[in-house]
Amino acid sequence: MPLRIVLLGPPGSGKGTVCESLCKRYGLVHISTGDLLRDEVARGTTIGKKVQALMAGGQFVPDEIICDMVLVRLKEKDCVLNGWILDGFPRTVPQVHYLNQANIAIDVTLVLHIDSKIVVERMQIVVWILSRRLSIT
Repeated sequence: MPLRIVLLGPPGSGKGTVCESLCKRYGLVHISTGDLLRDEVARGTTIGKKVQALMAGGQFVPDEIICDMVLVRLKEKDCVLNGWILDGFPRTVPQVHYLNQANIAIDVTLVLHIDSKIVVERMQIVVWILSRRLSIT
């Protein structure tokens, strides 16, 4: 039976690194809501256009859209056959309820803990790097 993992943690806690390692070790499919959203926008889908407008206006993407995209992805053949790891999803209580109502079984939930000072330091570095990139272009 393929593994179904949820990985949670604050920004900068190493979720991406842990996901990469687990995916290589167990052959899992890495599912990131950010990647799903960017793919919808890049393909110019109806959802992508709606999401792009919301993000451009500084608004959050509604749980319903996020949950529907995740559920569609979880039903794809590679996820069914190989298992998956959800990177940072679910983030809200309604998203947890959505998974339960959709009968999505989760085998393992991993929560990465990191000192808040380290999170702030890492985010400051990211902001600095992004500001340098923007000033160069």
